Amino acid sequence: MADELDITYKRAPETLFDILKKDMPDYSLLQWLKHYYTAGVLIDTITEAKGKKRTSIEIHCRYPKEEVGRKITEVLISTPVEETLNEVRYILLDCGLRLKLDHKIEIDPYLEEIPEHIYDKYLGQKLKISMELPRTKGFVGRNTELKNLLSSLDKNVIIIEGIAGIGKSYIAAKFAEELKEQYTVYWYGNLSEVSTLSSVLNKISIFLKEKGKPKLSNSIEHFGYDNEVLIALLKEELNSNNLALFFVTTHPPPYKFIADKTLYYPTQ
Repeated sequence: MADELDITYKRAPETLFDILKKDMPDYSLLQWLKHYYTAGVLIDTITEAKGKKRTSIEIHCRYPKEEVGRKITEVLISTPVEETLNEVRYILLDCGLRLKLDHKIEIDPYLEEIPEHIYDKYLGQKLKISMELPRTKGFVGRNTELKNLLSSLDKNVIIIEGIAGIGKSYIAAKFAEELKEQYTVYWYGNLSEVSTLSSVLNKISIFLKEKGKPKLSNSIEHFGYDNEVLIALLKEELNSNNLALFFVTTHPPPYKFIADKTLYYPTQ
């Protein structure tokens, strides 16, 4: 925990980096960058309603460009700290310690940008959506679940959850196949590299722009990331164009709250 929080730029002197960077393994370079882009960590105690106290951990980050900096902050810095916290959260709560994690990004044009090959390898994977669905030939069973899914099309988002290997992707592919006559269906096989709601919205905006629907992308470009506005625009784009997007991820999706009508469908 201490190692995750001790991530300020003081641990990443540029003079040392200049000497080591030619022989530095990619993973070590990532760790160096994590420190380099962190301006500091502020830990404070906040008294909330009814006298309850919460410890606030605020990570201050810096980067030359806002969008890339947002991605780096979330993936390289905030997520590892959050994961570390989650491992011990119940123990901390038992001891009366309530934690809140947040981060702020400061634009610093004088900093070095992350090397392109490192960004592409670890952070910059493109959202590759296709109309090709996984094969469902010989589909058997799950007919009740499929019927329930087909009767839930009034929901904005449908999430199928369950343990690994239980057939979630299989039934989702069959569900997508059933919708092809009614919707234009796009399938994306791995959302694991997208960690936040803003990242998801940005990736989808690029995809829609490539399909001749630039409304979402234009809003991000001119007005930034007001997620409520972007969610409303996304709903409008999907509904007006009769689009159905399918995503598969091994992590809890950060976009569960995109919709006010969401069906959580855990497979048994």
